[in-house]
Amino acid sequence: MKYIKNKARQSRRGEAIALLGSSDALYIQLEVDELDINKIKLGQEILVKIDVFKNQVFKAKVSKIYQMLNRQNQSFRVDAEFVGKYPNLYSGLTVEANIIIQEKPKALVIPKSLIVGDDSLWILKNNQAERIKIKKGIENFEWAEVQEGLDTTIKIIKK
Repeated sequence: MKYIKNKARQSRRGEAIALLGSSDALYIQLEVDELDINKIKLGQEILVKIDVFKNQVFKAKVSKIYQMLNRQNQSFRVDAEFVGKYPNLYSGLTVEANIIIQEKPKALVIPKSLIVGDDSLWILKNNQAERIKIKKGIENFEWAEVQEGLDTTIKIIKK
């Protein structure tokens, strides 16, 4: 426990006098879209980026899945706990979390920013820009797997 006010001083109504808790007991509170909640299981690995620790990725695991839908944003609360070492953290920090639902070691992935519409790419063919169709697989916020329509010899361009 950490006292905020000196024990001999008076406090006003609603004013904090002490903080209870431990930084060892911090957890990550996530919101998972209702369309994805069935893919989440206890113990699943999570890769976490914390805004104040740029270019560092921490590992966590799903520790609790809440069954109540948040009607305001159509999501479910999922809690996670850090695995291994993590820096001294503060409550309320912003995180980006990727829950690992499937792994494909030899998948062909591209930045989603290169995808035109939902299923096309611009490529360079005979020194000309050409639009081709692709079939996407699994994806996250930044990357998409390409299952059909592209191989490693084709040069993708941004038009």
